[in-house]
Order: sequence, then structure tokens, then C-alpha cells
Amino acid sequence: MYFQLEHRFAKGFTFLANYTISKLLQDTGGIDNGQPQGQGEQAQPQAGLGIGDVYGLAPSDITHKFQINYSVDLPFGRGKRLLHDAPAFLDKIVGGWQLAGTTMFRSGQPISVYTPSGAVGGLGSQWYNIGQGRNNRPVIIPGQALGMTTDGHSALLGSADFQPYINPKAFRLTQGWEIGNVPSAFPNWRGPGFSQWDLAMMKSVNLSESKRIQLRFEAQNLLNHMNAGQPDSGVSSLTFGQIQTQSGLPRRVMVAAKFYF
Repeated sequence: MYFQLEHRFAKGFTFLANYTISKLLQDTGGIDNGQPQGQGEQAQPQAGLGIGDVYGLAPSDITHKFQINYSVDLPFGRGKRLLHDAPAFLDKIVGGWQLAGTTMFRSGQPISVYTPSGAVGGLGSQWYNIGQGRNNRPVIIPGQALGMTTDGHSALLGSADFQPYINPKAFRLTQGWEIGNVPSAFPNWRGPGFSQWDLAMMKSVNLSESKRIQLRFEAQNLLNHMNAGQPDSGVSSLTFGQIQTQSGLPRRVMVAAKFYF
């Protein structure tokens, strides 16, 4: 479902907000949108369990997304509330500025625990030796908490109060011809959420009736907020359960000029 609210106020102020709630399902049979089912494919072994065994959330599913867009003419310069009687040279500097921005919040993506196809030292499964199940599903160990007890920043490698986002003791590799019971994605277990503020200041300078220059000062991730990435979910990885990446980029500031003719 998608909801949108838009309103244009006086004095050049516009506001647009939208919210999306969604659910994306898949039945390809592969961990993290992996290989399809079929003869000669490198999909997970099914052993007659049926497609329903791997039907569930897609790893790219995002349940909630809320975004706000806004722009306003700054009240400086001739004809504005402040400095309305400014001399011409000052009006050229302070007048005609516009502030615009985008703010976005979204929920995290599903957690997918798997056995990496490039794992070294024996995957603990004979399926790999006959050319099947390159991305085997591991086995959940009963009695162990899967994780879900910390936030993204606490799971960052090197954090002072470090706790793994995924409990490494809660999973093991398959043995022999065993088929793992880990779902393609856990339905109620998500990675860290995401938020970001982008802001821009723009000013147009008229050169003639048909020509103008637009000055732009833009900042992506204005607050320089670090959004933690997804945890390492490869069971055989040395950093299994830890977060080593960030989602999005650090603050980036840009200055630009556009010539319209």
C-alpha cells in the first residue's frame, strides 16, 4: 500500500510525504536470490520437500518506508519579509535563495543465514560433492537464541559494547546428506534500519530574459549519520554474526553551478 500527502503553502513552501508498506515474497529456492531450481542448477537440495519449503520473504524486502520532500523560499531580499528594502548589491547576495531537502526512514531487510559456496575446508555436506546445493542451508541448533538482542551499532566490529547481531552458536553446518532447516529469510528478523537527511540550498541569478545561473550547495547525509549494514550471515565465515559495513555513504558536500539558456 502507498499513501501520499502533498500540500503547497504560501510563500513558496511545498511539502510532500509518502509512506509505503509492502511485502515481497519469492519461491526461487535460492538463498539471497540465488540459483533457480531445475536439473543441472546449483540450487539448494529439496529432496522432494516441495517449493513451499523455500517460499518466503525475499532478502530485498522492505516493510516500511517513509519519505518527506520539502522546499521553501528563504525570506531574505527585496519583496521578502527580511531585508525587504536591501540595496541592489546586497539583494544580489542574500535574495532568491531556496532551501530543499529529503528525509527518509525505512525498516531493515530480512536476515538470510547460509553456507557460502566458496567455503574452504569441507562444507559438511555431500550435496556439494555431486554439484548440488552450493549454497546449502545450515541447521538451527535447538535451545540457542538466534540473536535479535542488539542494535546495529553494538554489532559493529570493534564496538565497546559489542554483541553479535546473529548468535554463531545457534547454527551449524549440515552433515552428510542432511538438509538444513534455515528458511530463505527469517520472517520476523531484520537487519538495522536506515535513515538519512539530504539538504540543498539553491539560488538563481538572472543574466537576461532567457539566461540565468543557478548556484547549488548540496549535502547528502547532512547529519553524517552512520547506518549499519547487514550482518555477515555466512555460517562458515570468521566474522559470522558481525556487522562490518555501512549502508549508504558518509556525508558528502557538493558545490555546483548550472547555466540555463
